[in-house]
Amino acid sequence: MTKDILRDAKLQVRRYWTEDGLPDLYIGLGFALYGLLSWWAAKDEAAWLPFVQAFFLPAWIGLSVLLLRRFKERFTYPRTGYVAYARPPRRETARRVLTATLFAVCLGLLVLWAVLGNPTPARERLFALFLPLVFAAVLGFVAAQQGSWRYGFYAAVAVLSGVAAVLRMDALSPVGRTAVLSGVPVLMSVGAVMLLGGLWVLLRYLRRHPRPEETP
Repeated sequence: MTKDILRDAKLQVRRYWTEDGLPDLYIGLGFALYGLLSWWAAKDEAAWLPFVQAFFLPAWIGLSVLLLRRFKERFTYPRTGYVAYARPPRRETARRVLTATLFAVCLGLLVLWAVLGNPTPARERLFALFLPLVFAAVLGFVAAQQGSWRYGFYAAVAVLSGVAAVLRMDALSPVGRTAVLSGVPVLMSVGAVMLLGGLWVLLRYLRRHPRPEETP
């Protein structure tokens, strides 16, 4: 009984950051915008596009804490209060940074392996399926940590978008194949469902949690 109460309390704390739908909206918008940039880069050989792509994600991620905090101060904290999360130990932070760095290096090597040299159809299909599986793994981890069916659905969409893209690759033009290898299908698909899901959750949250001055 006590273990169940503690488990539910931990889940509630983890869910608090996403229960208003604002992170879904922010992440979904970022995915959709980056997907559009990648699609544009696949069609246009403009030299400046790769630089925009290279700086977009770090800037979007770097601004996430500031912007989400501002939005939550506006919509969330006046309704359900503020939760301060304990900072992880330095060793844990270092481990996370190292893991993220190793993952980025491995992903970069896989991109080079898939694109450079002699990109065979089998190699392209493998890479086209790998990116959606990475998205699904990350979203599935969040779903498991929070007990969230919503993020589980996002993970399923990532897998389905990858499978659909691989099945259609032979019928695509060179521009379409480049877009698939750039992750456009998974970025646009997951971005769209996260935007819709986040909007639905936010509207429901605002309806269920009016401001104190709005209550009769």
